[in-house]
Amino acid sequence: MKTIFKDVGKVLKGLGSDIWTYFIRLGILQILVGFVGVYILAFSFRFILFSANQESLRLDNLTVILLNPISLLAALVFFILTAGLIFFEMTALALMVYGAYQQQYFSWREIGYYTWTSLTKQRWLDLPVFILYLVSLIPVANIGFGPSLTSKLYIPAFITGELTKSSWGSILLPVLFLLVAYLNLRLIFTLPLISVNQVSIRQAIKDSWLLTKKGKLRLLGSWALVEAAITVLVLLLVGGVIVVSNLVDQVGQSLVIQSFFLTLLEWLIGFFTFLTKLSLMTFLVWEIIKENRVAPQLQAQRERPTTRKLLLNLGLAFLFLTYMAGNSLHLINQVLNPKQLTIAHRGFVEKAVENSLEGIKASKEAGADLVEMDVLMTKDQKLVVMHDYNLKRLAGLDKKVADMTYDEVVGLALEQNGHKAVLPSFEEFVQVAKENNIKLLVELKPHGAEPDNYVDLVLAELNRLDPDHTYPVMSLKHEVMRELEDKEPAIETGYVIPFNFGDLQLDQVDFLAVEEFSYSNQLVEEAKAAKKPLYIWTINEEAEMIRYLQKPLDGMITDFPDKVQAYKGELADENNYWDRFIRVIEDSGV
Repeated sequence: MKTIFKDVGKVLKGLGSDIWTYFIRLGILQILVGFVGVYILAFSFRFILFSANQESLRLDNLTVILLNPISLLAALVFFILTAGLIFFEMTALALMVYGAYQQQYFSWREIGYYTWTSLTKQRWLDLPVFILYLVSLIPVANIGFGPSLTSKLYIPAFITGELTKSSWGSILLPVLFLLVAYLNLRLIFTLPLISVNQVSIRQAIKDSWLLTKKGKLRLLGSWALVEAAITVLVLLLVGGVIVVSNLVDQVGQSLVIQSFFLTLLEWLIGFFTFLTKLSLMTFLVWEIIKENRVAPQLQAQRERPTTRKLLLNLGLAFLFLTYMAGNSLHLINQVLNPKQLTIAHRGFVEKAVENSLEGIKASKEAGADLVEMDVLMTKDQKLVVMHDYNLKRLAGLDKKVADMTYDEVVGLALEQNGHKAVLPSFEEFVQVAKENNIKLLVELKPHGAEPDNYVDLVLAELNRLDPDHTYPVMSLKHEVMRELEDKEPAIETGYVIPFNFGDLQLDQVDFLAVEEFSYSNQLVEEAKAAKKPLYIWTINEEAEMIRYLQKPLDGMITDFPDKVQAYKGELADENNYWDRFIRVIEDSGV
């Protein structure tokens, strides 16, 4: 324990000895990686799509892109550029630490040179290893591990959400997370070793595994204490800025004042986010130095340059004002979207079994505008309301709906989270929805065993049960929606998008439903330009509800329609710039 506190003291002293230099250099690094680098990657990704003659990367066109030799080569270039940016960021952080340790200074040109040297140490066969290593960082990217380019990646909620709905999944997910966390702990020296020791990623992985055979708890404990100290400092600064902003503008009506303090807070949070990563890098590099694993060719200038400080400070001031102008627009647009629909995902699952008749009534009482529901076809080509292809999770019956008849499926006892219900037919579901005066959002879920005239059979039921075509119909199967749109243009058809990188697939559908993982302001702008409604699914976190209620979306699909309706009321009442300022801060996770 004494050693841990000694290491913590040394790290904090080192970080605090020249905090302004770190602020400047980390700011420049953020610009180079977060803006210039990301722009280059975005251009490279666009070229992948262009070479495959695709508008976006989606689930239904993944094989088209992968089987095209030109787009596959472009993808290889994309991953090489990604590797280069990651090596550049980690080399910059490592050399900042190593330079401070040696009382030296590495210029950006030298950092670029050593990044290139790191890349030349890698072989073509190292690229798959590097990609796998980056994938392993995704589950722990937001707790301080890994480079900035992986920090915004995460496992989409539609995957984790479905896993946790089963008993085995709720156990498997945390176990996998712990395994990945342990793996990352054992490989934590990988990127610093590549930067400082100038070795291949394969060698760095082997060396990291050896370096973490012992002393893991000391390293983790020391870093955790530094993180705690930095977190306390950040919270004090954030609290101080919030208090001052409220004192200066007590009525919360000044856009300029609130934009200034919002920008100040964002810069502080951004800096300390990098500082936490720098503190971890400090521990790692010092350990590498102790183990005598620094490449002998690492050479730097002996003195720090004193010129161009005025130019840098003026540049920072200009950048701050630019950010402030952007935040002014952000605060102006930070208001409730009153036209956004609240859509209950499979009914109100907190009050009833999903896709049950009881869930319809509960959704209506919660204030939902629509009930989203799933339609499957039975063996004898009739429609029932069920999400899972297999009945085991809700009915305890290990059989597929596709292998059973209508009479065998309808009326099966269902149980979920203490609620009980029976499996309804599509006709029953529509009837109860009409009785409760609530519209349905129908999702067709083809399982692959349907007949060739599947769309005709579905259309016949829709014409019979909803002759005025008041229910929007959507599906993951784009070709099904295209055929339905061609045969009955009066039906509002939609395409469900689990992930989408690039432009929206806008042709031959009337609306789109995009998973939260793939949401971007660009997608909203494209949908609005095409005059097509855009829904987002499935929003269950309270912070996300508040965030997306202020976006120009047409509908939010959620498991908790009651909470969404409550937040709509709060946002309508809290509308001055101070309230908007606080919402932005809360949304940032502070």
